[in-house]
Amino acid sequence: MDFIRTGYSPGVTFEKVRKIEGKENIESMFSSYTIDESKLKGYAEWLFFPKNEEEIVTVVQEMEKRGVPITISAARTGIVGGCVPFGGAILSLEKLNAILGLGFDEKTKQWYVRSQPGVSLKELNEKVIQKKFPELEEKQKELLDKFSQDEKTYWYPVDPTEKTAHLGGTVATNASGSLSYKYGATRKWVRKVRLVLANGEILDIPRGKYHASPEGTFTIQNTAGETKTFSIPYYRIGTNVKNAAGLFTEPSMDLIDLFIGSEGILGVITEVEVWITEKPENVIAVTTFFPTEMDAASFVNDIRLKDSSLKTEFLEYLCPDSLKLLRKKQISDPPLVNMPPIPKNVAAIIFEISYNEDSLPELYERLETIAIKNNSSMDQTWACYEDREIDRITAFRHLLPETVNAIIAERKQKNPTIHKLGTDMAVPIIPETNLAGILSFYREKLRESNLEHVIFGHIGDNHLHINILPKDEKELAKAKELYKVFAKKAVSLGGTVSAEHGIGKIKKEYFNIMFDEDKRRQIIEVKQALDPTGLFSIGNMVNI
Repeated sequence: MDFIRTGYSPGVTFEKVRKIEGKENIESMFSSYTIDESKLKGYAEWLFFPKNEEEIVTVVQEMEKRGVPITISAARTGIVGGCVPFGGAILSLEKLNAILGLGFDEKTKQWYVRSQPGVSLKELNEKVIQKKFPELEEKQKELLDKFSQDEKTYWYPVDPTEKTAHLGGTVATNASGSLSYKYGATRKWVRKVRLVLANGEILDIPRGKYHASPEGTFTIQNTAGETKTFSIPYYRIGTNVKNAAGLFTEPSMDLIDLFIGSEGILGVITEVEVWITEKPENVIAVTTFFPTEMDAASFVNDIRLKDSSLKTEFLEYLCPDSLKLLRKKQISDPPLVNMPPIPKNVAAIIFEISYNEDSLPELYERLETIAIKNNSSMDQTWACYEDREIDRITAFRHLLPETVNAIIAERKQKNPTIHKLGTDMAVPIIPETNLAGILSFYREKLRESNLEHVIFGHIGDNHLHINILPKDEKELAKAKELYKVFAKKAVSLGGTVSAEHGIGKIKKEYFNIMFDEDKRRQIIEVKQALDPTGLFSIGNMVNI
């Protein structure tokens, strides 16, 4: 195979990089940099704010020379402690927040955007949808004019719910969300990645250029002409399950995929190119209620496996306990749940369907047929077209985790040691019995435990979140044991312990259920080949 030669940037002097030194200084003035949305609390002795790739190289080389580990950080929206440091240095990429270019691939006839890692998904999509890139007007005027004259509306469809997440972080975690059902996770949309290795040199990796040899190896050559050959992991994860656990691997894999979802353990992302695509022009937001959970699961199977002509953007689930919580919220604060009265003792499927005007009557007819088959109907359905109403449905869907978090926050005031447990398991869509089977298993074990809980989430991907709400330490201990039972069941069905959140530092116990010692060793060997001194994001995914 071809050698992959790393580029090199001489960097700038270490003294010129903005930095905060000392654990006490960081704790007193920048404590938010030692925590993420998991609420795991860490500590650090250094905090860096590089403004460009050269400064990142300088920091990496200096910390490597001093033997100081680096934890890569940015928006800190993750929930598994991936950017939480335990000693060493924090490298925040938040100041690398520029859109660098717009491109059009003549071969694929697709538009793409080149960006630094600190751009938020919200900002990226606003610029793409509005076709406004003021920072590019001078250097790319002709291409911007062509883009503006394109009659289609474009967007970046990866939707990990948290719009303030930064692009680089979503690439490092292969982020996904509800729209992954139709559009896939981040990996599918990454055209190119540029990153700094632990020796301070740079890999520039376009998709499709570098592939593993038939023996399953990559060879990298540095600027001194020295070569390093390393093997990719030989474990295999089913392709029919949404997964964010472990390093990606497959025969003859593309090198770019090794770094996407690697959780910062292999290098620092400095630039990303992502594809953008046409945004659906007309969308109907629908919420259909069902008398039982099994009816809801059967409805999902009928839509995704038996009527592919229904162009569903996503399929989301709210269990009866979830709706019970929201119904209480609706009674106590009607403006907050600005929806019609929520029916009692039902489960709900929330979804969106793209359509054109001519096909609308047929679409409703098909939906009615499938709903009736599964003991519901259009009379037991909310549907809307206008953006304002669609936003209400979206807010309704997102209100559940907010309500759960508020309940836990109130309980923590009385007992600071408790916290919710949120699962992230998914099982393969095929066989179609998996959905009903795993949902029944969850329900049976939860009923036996007598723990307060809700089940919701990305049912279109067989990716359901169970949130357990313990009231005391005894219930928390019981919930932790139940979590392991669920993880073992998902893995036994060919599923994953993490479908979208990754492993980070707080889910390694469950990762070990899915990845035995030999599989973890394969990951460690890749880590040691690219980062021999253990510089980057120590504690994420595996222990070394």
